[in-house]
Amino acid sequence: MNRLSARVRDERGAVLLIFSILLVVLCIVVATVLDLGALRADASEGQSVADFAATAGAAELAPGGGSSVQEACRTAWGYFLANSPEAPMGQPDPCGTFQGMPTCTALSLPPTRSAIGIVGPFTVTISYPILDADPLMAGRVVQAIDGDACSRIGVTISRHRAYGFGAVTGASGQTTTMTAVARSGADTGAATQPVSLLLLDPAGCNALNASGQARVVIGSSGGYPGIIAIDSSGTELNAPPGQSARNCGANTYVIDAVGTQNSLIDAGSGFDDEGNTIPGAIYSFALMPGQGNTKAYEEADVFAGRLTPRPIGHERITRAPVDHRYNCKIQNACVRAATETAQIDALRAYVGTSGAPPGFREFPRDMLGGQCSMQPSTPAVLFLGDWWINCTNFSLANTATFTGGNVIFQGNVTVGSSGGIIMNPVPTTDRWVYFRNGSFTKNSQASINLDRTFVYLNNGRISFGAGSGITRWIAPLEGPFEDLTLWSESTLQHDLGGQASLELVGVFFTPNALPFRYTGQGGQNQADAQFIAYRMEVTGQGTLMMTVNPDRSVPIPLSGIGLIR
Repeated sequence: MNRLSARVRDERGAVLLIFSILLVVLCIVVATVLDLGALRADASEGQSVADFAATAGAAELAPGGGSSVQEACRTAWGYFLANSPEAPMGQPDPCGTFQGMPTCTALSLPPTRSAIGIVGPFTVTISYPILDADPLMAGRVVQAIDGDACSRIGVTISRHRAYGFGAVTGASGQTTTMTAVARSGADTGAATQPVSLLLLDPAGCNALNASGQARVVIGSSGGYPGIIAIDSSGTELNAPPGQSARNCGANTYVIDAVGTQNSLIDAGSGFDDEGNTIPGAIYSFALMPGQGNTKAYEEADVFAGRLTPRPIGHERITRAPVDHRYNCKIQNACVRAATETAQIDALRAYVGTSGAPPGFREFPRDMLGGQCSMQPSTPAVLFLGDWWINCTNFSLANTATFTGGNVIFQGNVTVGSSGGIIMNPVPTTDRWVYFRNGSFTKNSQASINLDRTFVYLNNGRISFGAGSGITRWIAPLEGPFEDLTLWSESTLQHDLGGQASLELVGVFFTPNALPFRYTGQGGQNQADAQFIAYRMEVTGQGTLMMTVNPDRSVPIPLSGIGLIR
């Protein structure tokens, strides 16, 4: 009996020992499961925060980087703090490392810099630029999606978590590391849209103004909806001398359908292949966070149906898409500058400021009886080949036809009431017209036919009067100026009046015009025209109808910001 009791006591001791061991193992298993769960949560939260921070930082990157990199870093840091509950707000940013960083371009890539901040269990690393070979790019780069190194910013978030039973397992803890790379919208070629009207004024009001009974109607094309984009912040409180229209004072707005009669600004809807409606859009930088959004538009215009649809926020687009297509160079941060020619600069250099380039004939000195002022009684003139019209004022009250070549006008060109100008009447190839020191003026009854012709205005303006005349202006179909109708860097006001017949095809680029103004009495269908201007005013009682052709315009990167890793 004593031996049996002793045996039972021994077995009880063994059971207690086994139970104790199992309890320890169970605790370790539970602790491990809890620790692994916490690590998984850290990884999920860390990835989300890294994505937010990188995308926010990319939104601050200007094309080409440069001085905006430090602000991009600060924005990314702020998003990390705001979205990490264990990271107390108000922590100083580590972004001083980006101060004085040289401008990043395709041909001059600075070494990657990193700002490192430590807050509690977190170590945050913000890096710029992100080169193709950077480990953050994971060894795969698709340029159309990933952009270039100068448009990318990277965020790495590491969090160390101590194990709950570290002393039992012999391990103190583990670090989770999550990364994200985002790109700005600079010249990535991704997610582009055909935008009918892009206005570049960075701060002023009345960037788009329809007054009286004027109507601006942006139609859909090729399934794409009508789109207007306006870069102004609406913060110009002290306008420059002579530019009071920019002042954002009382009763002035960035987008304004003035008057209570029939004024209208309307971006129309499109339809996809299945017939579903794609609503039009009016994008406004003034509605982005931190901007002067009280001046973006007047709520009464939306309520009364004078402004439709309601504008929404979007980052600035700038003139970069046009520069990068037609004048690609390091100075405007074009990523293809190493392999492409800046075509506008090349044309300027070729034409020069005086004299005739090789192969160009001079008018009037080498033509018997030639004169700079042609009257209605003067017979129609045919110019064959390349011509330099060496007139301070070339006035046409008859018809001049230029065929088989390009034209350089030394001064002003005025087409009178009974006159006309025809360029490239048999358009088997593309041509260009260059104005060295003058403007292009058309009387309201005159006629203009510019077929497959690009016009460059150096310091003048276009002024086409409204009336019974005819205007037909078609952009080149191929070559370096494909789809480009007009390029003018002039700050002078450009005027386009309603015509008895108006056909415009291509891109009208007047990035400094103060403003580009349309006046007219009747409806005008600007099929296939895209206007990129500083400001636009539409007056009178006419309707300006613009429908951009996706195949005859400069695609605009509207997505802007993209998370790529």
